[in-house]
Amino acid sequence: GFTNYDNFMFAFVTTFQVVTLEGWSDIMARVIDAWSTAPTVIAFVLLIVLGGIISLNIVLAVISGSLDKIEHEMAEEETEPVASNTTKNHLPKESAFRRKTQEIVGSSAYTRFILATILFNTILLSCDHYGISPGFKMALDTGNFITTTVFFIDM
Repeated sequence: GFTNYDNFMFAFVTTFQVVTLEGWSDIMARVIDAWSTAPTVIAFVLLIVLGGIISLNIVLAVISGSLDKIEHEMAEEETEPVASNTTKNHLPKESAFRRKTQEIVGSSAYTRFILATILFNTILLSCDHYGISPGFKMALDTGNFITTTVFFIDM
């Protein structure tokens, strides 16, 4: 397959596969067979931790850039003057529900709640392991469903 380090392209695909944690343990077992245990474990731990941090930073940078662009566009829309009095009369008025929703979503408490939910979801997803008891699996699935529902409502 493609999971080897024979050339640059295959090495890149294999490293990407390890960083995304897709089948990394099989790859690590093959590298241990070909090389040595201690250096392989150290290399894979560093690759997974540092690669995950770099990947997370790239994703967060893209999200942050998109949010900045949206905020900039919204600020431009607010400062644009209305073309004429006729169009001003046809603009929809903001409902009380929308104003209250924007107030809640813009609050620091809501931001802290979403960040806490993200942290809780990350912990939940990291607790999954082989040989998990049915009760613990059900608790993880319930927590995952709740956090997914919160994220869906947040969208």
